[in-house]
Amino acid sequence: MSQGRTAASFQCKRATWWVTLVVAGLASMAAAQPGPGYLPGFGGLQPSLPVPNPPGDWANVVSRFQQQEREGFMGFPLDAIAFWERGVALAKGGERFETLDAVHRHFNNVPYMPDWTNYHVPDRWSTPVEFIANGGDCECFATAKFMALVRGGWHRDHVHVVNGRLPDDQAHTIVIASIVDNGEHVWWALDNRREKPEPLAQSDLVPMVAMNQGSTWL
Repeated sequence: MSQGRTAASFQCKRATWWVTLVVAGLASMAAAQPGPGYLPGFGGLQPSLPVPNPPGDWANVVSRFQQQEREGFMGFPLDAIAFWERGVALAKGGERFETLDAVHRHFNNVPYMPDWTNYHVPDRWSTPVEFIANGGDCECFATAKFMALVRGGWHRDHVHVVNGRLPDDQAHTIVIASIVDNGEHVWWALDNRREKPEPLAQSDLVPMVAMNQGSTWL
């Protein structure tokens, strides 16, 4: 799979799915239990207010991928399955920067492809094997990297999918992941527009929500 993409080609389409998520989160916030405390104070996100069982596109893609796993990825091309398994193997290198870098670079080799080209809809979150087989946009890159890291043994509270907006108001999705350095969590951003993971403080994303497989933070 070739890279050869410019930063402009990664501009994600405007999205409205997160509005539903935020509204649902605000409605249930009073009943939410305190979070594990791992999520950084990134752009005003509130780690103390997790929303159990996040609704919408994220919950759907998580459920759909779990079903595909149970079915042994039946019906998907063998090379796509092998590419996915290679990504999981790279993620088993331990919670360290070299592992993040390897996983990030591996999935960045998948071609960028707008949802409208693939599915004739403005927005669709693809599972990792769907993404590998067909290409995808920013949330597809993020979902594949998140799933590979978690399947590779990373603690789920050390990896999050973050949806937000760029300075030009375009919607965008990345993964943030932490490694322990001298006893402290150091967070990195895995952004498909970037060749390498970058320190979270350098990310130009203004976050709206952060998600893992258990909770969502507003």
